[in-house]
Amino acid sequence: MREKEVAVVAMPRTGSTYLFRCLAGLKHAGGSPKGANLAKLPIMKCHSLAPPETFGDPWSSQISEHCLKGRKVIWLFGDPIASVVSTMKKRFDHVHAKNCGCFKPLGMVDLIDRDDFNYEWMFDSWTSIRHDFPVLCVRYETLWKNRFVIEWFLGRKVKWNEWSPRSNRWTTEELPNFLSKALNKTYSSLVEKVQMHPDVTLNGGDTLRISGDLVRIEKGVGFGKNYFYDLVKKGETENG
Repeated sequence: MREKEVAVVAMPRTGSTYLFRCLAGLKHAGGSPKGANLAKLPIMKCHSLAPPETFGDPWSSQISEHCLKGRKVIWLFGDPIASVVSTMKKRFDHVHAKNCGCFKPLGMVDLIDRDDFNYEWMFDSWTSIRHDFPVLCVRYETLWKNRFVIEWFLGRKVKWNEWSPRSNRWTTEELPNFLSKALNKTYSSLVEKVQMHPDVTLNGGDTLRISGDLVRIEKGVGFGKNYFYDLVKKGETENG
């Protein structure tokens, strides 16, 4: 397998396929390439825990090897309720369940009263500790605004496909009241963690450090919490 430039890892239904296709230079389409077609690309993606932990996704072991070599990872996260509802509507199948570390028969899987797809475990794995490889964490809902941060992280330009964000109807207009209450109860801890997490954080081992609102680079240059926001404004100006 060829060396990969970056691994895209994400909570389910938080833009990983969109970002993967943009980074790989593929036009906006359905899903991700499979098998040999995927292996030839310089990008990989999956739903996985941060190394050394892994689970069901067949790419998890490759992600672990990729990270242990000090290579880059982009971790995507987003509104847990919207992600769960989108999963139930779009990707509630045994393959996706296994990819998320759930090996129960599909008829026994519960995403309403239990976190059977391990959303919180994934989120904690990538965001609660400092890793020894470069990880850029980006909130799905701000992905388009932060696309220039992603280019900065990769050190190259990206040809971005048209962006069509998920609308608020996923979490408000279409959900019956009883379902909304159940989901907010089940994922209350994760919802709070996601709400408190900055839109973009950087955690990069020996080269880049993050501490609170301050990103530190080894050379001693410090950037305040508005650093990424300023970079985005600069990128928007430069790219018209």
